[in-house]
Amino acid sequence: APSASHMSAEQLQVAVREVNAVAASSARLKKCLQAMQVELESRAELVKALPQGDGESKDLDRFVKCSGRELPVKDEVLLPAVLRERWKDNTQQDEAPRQSRGGMDITYTGQTQVSKLKMYGFWEEVHVKSSVPALQTLLENNKPGQNRRNSVIEAIVAQTFGRHGGGLLTKIDAAIKEPFSAFHIGWSFLGLLLLLWDGITMPMAVAWDWQATRFSFVPEVLKLCYWLMDMPISLQTGYAAHGTMVTSRKKMAKRYLRTWFGPDLCMNSIDVITVSITIIAGDVDSTLAWARLLRFLRAFRLLRLVKFRQFEEKLDAIIGFSAMQYVELFIAVVKTFAVLLLFVHMLGCAWYLVGRAGIQWGWENWLIEYRFEDGREPFSRQYLVCIHWVFAQITPAPLKIQPMNSMEQGFNIFVIIFALVVVGGSISRISATIQQVLKLSAESNQKKRQVNQYLKSNRIDLQLSTRILHFVDHALGRRKTAMLDTSLITERMRKELNMVSRGPLLLSNIVFELIDRAFKMVFMEVCDRLKVEMLEKGEIIFKKANLSHAMYIVRPGTYYLDDVRQVFEEPKFFAELALCAPFLHSSSLQCKNIADVFTLSGRDFAECTIDVPACGSFVYQYCRNLCTAVNNGKLFPKDELPLTFREEACKSTNCWQMLNLKDTHRIEHFFVDANYQVASVQDIEDLLNMVKAGQLQAPEMCTRLEGMFPEVMPMVGTHAHFSLPAERLRALAALASFIYLIVDRYEEFTAPQKLSNKLSVDTWKKMQDFISWSGIRSMPDWIHCVMVFLAIKGLGKSEKLLLQVPGACQGPESSVIYALQHAPRLLPSASSVESRIYDMLATHKEFNLGQFLQAENSPASILCLQGHSHDGEGVRASLVAAFALMCGIMGGAGVDGTFGSKFMDKSNSRAIMMSLACLQNIGDCTCQEVFWGYIMTRARALGIRVSIIDDVAFARLACLCRIQNPGEEIQHLASVWNSLDNPDRHVLVENLLADGMYQSGILFLYLPFCLAHAKTNEHVGVYAMLMQLVELTALAQGRIGQSAALITVNLSDLATFTSTVKSKAVFNTFLEHAELIEQDDILYLNMSSENWSRVDDSDTQEVPVSTSLRRITRKQNAVQKAIDSLQSQVSGIQMHFADVLDDMDL
Repeated sequence: APSASHMSAEQLQVAVREVNAVAASSARLKKCLQAMQVELESRAELVKALPQGDGESKDLDRFVKCSGRELPVKDEVLLPAVLRERWKDNTQQDEAPRQSRGGMDITYTGQTQVSKLKMYGFWEEVHVKSSVPALQTLLENNKPGQNRRNSVIEAIVAQTFGRHGGGLLTKIDAAIKEPFSAFHIGWSFLGLLLLLWDGITMPMAVAWDWQATRFSFVPEVLKLCYWLMDMPISLQTGYAAHGTMVTSRKKMAKRYLRTWFGPDLCMNSIDVITVSITIIAGDVDSTLAWARLLRFLRAFRLLRLVKFRQFEEKLDAIIGFSAMQYVELFIAVVKTFAVLLLFVHMLGCAWYLVGRAGIQWGWENWLIEYRFEDGREPFSRQYLVCIHWVFAQITPAPLKIQPMNSMEQGFNIFVIIFALVVVGGSISRISATIQQVLKLSAESNQKKRQVNQYLKSNRIDLQLSTRILHFVDHALGRRKTAMLDTSLITERMRKELNMVSRGPLLLSNIVFELIDRAFKMVFMEVCDRLKVEMLEKGEIIFKKANLSHAMYIVRPGTYYLDDVRQVFEEPKFFAELALCAPFLHSSSLQCKNIADVFTLSGRDFAECTIDVPACGSFVYQYCRNLCTAVNNGKLFPKDELPLTFREEACKSTNCWQMLNLKDTHRIEHFFVDANYQVASVQDIEDLLNMVKAGQLQAPEMCTRLEGMFPEVMPMVGTHAHFSLPAERLRALAALASFIYLIVDRYEEFTAPQKLSNKLSVDTWKKMQDFISWSGIRSMPDWIHCVMVFLAIKGLGKSEKLLLQVPGACQGPESSVIYALQHAPRLLPSASSVESRIYDMLATHKEFNLGQFLQAENSPASILCLQGHSHDGEGVRASLVAAFALMCGIMGGAGVDGTFGSKFMDKSNSRAIMMSLACLQNIGDCTCQEVFWGYIMTRARALGIRVSIIDDVAFARLACLCRIQNPGEEIQHLASVWNSLDNPDRHVLVENLLADGMYQSGILFLYLPFCLAHAKTNEHVGVYAMLMQLVELTALAQGRIGQSAALITVNLSDLATFTSTVKSKAVFNTFLEHAELIEQDDILYLNMSSENWSRVDDSDTQEVPVSTSLRRITRKQNAVQKAIDSLQSQVSGIQMHFADVLDDMDL
C-alpha cells in the first residue's frame, strides 16, 4: 500500500480486483488464517539449547512503562491452616529421595518387605473441611472455670476437702439430675423399702391401736428425714419426655410442682404433726383426744402408698435393662404375688379394725362372737385369723367366722367385689406372663424346626448339619435377648442404644476414648456404624497378606493368632491402619469358639467425623501420623499396633494438646520460667565482634544466642512450649547465618553444606554486596531488630499459638502481631524493638520473598513493598531478614544444621541471588520493571530465548513450575506448552502477563503446589493442569467480571486434590462438580464432596460435553477474531486503493 502512488493505473486496477476477491470469499480467508497459524506455530520455538543471543523483542516495552500513579492494592492473602503443614514440609527438603505417590508401592530393604501407605482420598476431604475456629471452640469449652454454675461454691468445697474436692458439688449435682444414676437407684430403693415398711406396719398399728413409744419414735424421725430430703431432690430430678432426657432446672421444678409436690407436702406435714404429738403426749396418750387424733393421722398416712407406683416404674426400668428376659418375666410374676399379698394384709387389718369398731359402738361383732377380742388371744393368732378370713372370701377355703352386724356385712361385700376385680386382674397378669414365656420358646423351636427340615430335605451330611444347628441355637439365644422393633423408637434412640451396648468395646482405645470425651455425637455415630458379624467355632476372621479396608474389634475370649492360642481379656483392635489406607494383613486370626466380631471401615469413620471439623482434624492428624511412622520406618505395619505408637500418634494431634493444654501453655498465662536478660544493642555488638575475631566457635555462639533470646531457649523457651523442636532449630540457624553474613565468615556459613554442592566464593561475594547495599552493618538498631524477628517469626507456624488467636489473626505474621499486642510475656525479646518489629512483620505480611522467587505473586505485591519506601532502612532490613530466614530453612534437619546455612548451597542460592539483585532496584525502578526484570533474568538462566511476547509468559510458567536448571525439565515443559492449542495458550498468556494493576488478571494462590503435584502424579501431568487452568480462568472471569483489576483465586483444595487423585478422567472433570465460593473478595475453589469421593476411582469417565463445548467455542471465537482482523485490514487496503484511484482520475 505505501508504494501504490508509484503504480500505474492498470496495476492498481489489478490489485483492487485481487483485494475484492479476497474480501468476497470467507472460505479463502479461513484458509489464509489456517496457513498463517501453521506458519506461526512452525516459527514459535520457545526453548533453545544455545545461549541467549539476540536481545529481547520490542514487544516487551509495555512491561517497563509506568505512569507513576499510586494504586490501592489489596493485602497479601495469608496461608490457610489447611496447607500450612504442607508448606512447612515442602521447605524441609534434604538429601532423602521423594517418596512414591502410588497407593500401595512396595519397597524392599534387605529381606524385609515394607509397604508405603498412602491415605485414602476421603481423608483429604475431611482435612480440607476441618477448621481452626472449631478447635478454638473446643479450647474455649475446655478452659478452667468455663460452664460451671457453682464455681464459687466449688472453690469453698475445694478448700474444705482438699484439691480434689473442687468438683464434688458438680458430681453430686449431676448424680441428682440423672434419674437412673447410682445415687437415684439407691435412693429410690431406700424409699421403696420405707413404703413397704409403712404398708406393713401402718395398717397393723391402726387396727390394733399400737401406742407410740420412744422406741418407735426413732424410726419415725428417720423416715421423716428421708421424705423431707426427698422433696428438694425430686425438685431437680430429670425425666424422660418424647424420647429425650430433660435436665432443665426450670422444667424439672415445674413438673414436680405440678405432680407430686402437693401430695408430698401434705404427707410430710402429717408426719411432722405425728412426731410432734408423740413428743408432746409422751410414752402413752394423755387424753382421749390425742389418741383419736393420732389414730386418724396414722390412717391418713396410708395415702403415701400411692407413691409406690412411682418407685415401681423406676424399678421396672432398672430390671428391664439389667435382667435377662426370663428373669424379667419371673420378677413380674413375683411382683404380682407380692402386691396381692400386700392387699390381703391390708384387708385383714381392716377386718380386725371393723371388729374393734363394733366393740366401741356396742354392736354385735365377730371378735366377741368368736372370742378373738383383746386379751383372749395373742396378736399372732388374731392376725392369722384375719388373713385367713380374707383368703376365705376370695378362694373356696371356708372359715366359720361370719359378719355379725351391718357394717361387717358391708365390708364383707366390699372384699368380695375387690377380690373379683383385683385378684382376677392379678391372675390374668400372671397367666399372660406365663404365656409370653411359652411363646418365646415356641418361636425359637419353630425356627429351629424349619432349619432342620431344610437340612433333611437337602440331604446335608450329619457333621455339617450338627454344626449348623449348634450355631442356630447360639443365634436364637442371642435373638431372645437382643430383639428390638426399631419402628417403635426414634433414630437417635437407636443410636444411643448402640452407643451404650457397643461403646465399652471402643473405650479401651485411646482414640475413641478421646472422641467420646470431646465429641459425644461423633462417638455415637461411630458406634452406630459398627458392623457385627457372628462367626462359628474355628472360623477365620482374616488371613495374612489379604487386603483390608476395615478395622476389626474382637470381644474378650480365646483366639488363634497365627496358629498360636491366645486369651484376650479385653477387646482387641486389629488392622487399625486400614482406617487410614489400604492395608495388607500381617497375620491371621481365627476364633476358637462362637464369637462376634465388629468391623469399622475407613469411609464410615470419615463420614462420622466430616460434619464435626474439630473431630475431623483430630482423626486426620492421627491417621497421618500413623502413615508417616510406617513410611519413615519407625513403625512396622502390623495388625495390632503397639500401644506406645498409638498413644504417641494421638497425643501429637492438635485436639489432644488443646484438651490437655496446661494453664502455663495458654498465651495469657505463659512466661519464660528462667533467669534471663533480654539482649541489648551493646550485647549484640559484643557478640558480633567476638565472632568476627574468631573467639567463638559455632556451638558456643549458639549457646550464647539461646541465653540472649529467651524464645529459643531449650526446654523453657517459647519455641520449646509452643512450636515443634525443628522450628527452634531453624530460628537458631537463621540467627547464626545472619551473624556470619554480617561479619563475613564464609567458612562458618557453609560448614553444614556438602562439598559437592558447597556455595561458591563468587556467590558469597554477591551476598556480601547485598549486605553492603542494605547498609545494615552501620545500623545496630536494625541488626537488633532483625535478630529479634528471626527469633520470633517461626512462632507464627505454631498450632498451639494459632488455635488461641482470633480467626481474623490467623497467619504466620498476624498471629505473632497478635501475641505482641495481647501476650507480650510470650515474646520478651520484642520489648526493646517494639516499634520496628511491628513494621517488619507488616512488611513480610504484604510481601513474601518465597512467592516472589517462584513468580507466584504479581507486580502489585512489589508495589506494596514500595509503599514502605518512606522508611528505606526498614525495607532494606526487611529484605535482609527475609534472606536470613531462608538461610535457616533446613536448620531443623539436626543440631549440626544450626551451625550455619545448610540450605543456601550452590543450587538453591542461584535463583535467590537473582531475586535479590532485582529487588535492589526497588527504589529506582517501577514495580513492573522489578518483577519482569526478575522473570527475564530467570529466563536467561534457564536458556529460554525470548523473541515474542508468549516467551515471557512461558518464562513465568517455568518459575511457577520451580525449574532451577536448563535441561530435560525445561524441554518437557516446552513440549507441553507447544502442544496447547492457540486459543488455550492465548488465555494462559494473557493471564500470566497481567500485572493486576493496569491489566486485569487472576492471581492463583498455591499454583506452584498444583503444578508440582501435577508433575509428580502420573495420573495428572502438567498438560492436564494447564488445560484446567484455562477453564478455571474463564469461570473466574465470568464470576466477577472485568471490573476487578486483580482476581484472587485460592487453589489450596485443588493442590490437595491433585496430589491424591488416581484417575486422569476424574481430574479432567473435577470442574463439573467444583464451585467457586466468594469470601472477603477472594474466590475459593471448593472441590465438593463428589470430587473427593472419586479420588480413588479408575479411568472410566469421559470428558463431559460442557467442557468440550467450551473448548470448541474458544477456538471458534479465536478464529472469528482473526477473520475480523483480516477483514478490517482488507477494508483499509480497499479504501486506500480507492483514494489512490480517485487521485489519479483527478
